[in-house]
Amino acid sequence: MKIAVIGTGNVGGALAAKWANKGHAINLGVRDTQNFKGIELLNNPNTKVYDIQDAGFANCYSVGGNDRFELMEQFAWFWINLAMVQGQGRDIGFKLLKR
Repeated sequence: MKIAVIGTGNVGGALAAKWANKGHAINLGVRDTQNFKGIELLNNPNTKVYDIQDAGFANCYSVGGNDRFELMEQFAWFWINLAMVQGQGRDIGFKLLKR
């Protein structure tokens, strides 16, 4: 399976490493392809790195540190609930990516 992961922080890096080790083709989206957290992920032959601006994400912003998690969690729950109401269940993230 081909999987794109934007960001290589604690979550993105862990997911990318596990999926690459299982044989999936991983495309990482980062701000600086020469210097990013988790650059050792490129030691896996299944992993490639791309500049997120070249991939069409020209206006990417960091939402801040740990103090922003509570806000992001509320947004996530909003989208999950919306998906359930629309009958899309937990698969909405994959449906949105396919559009």
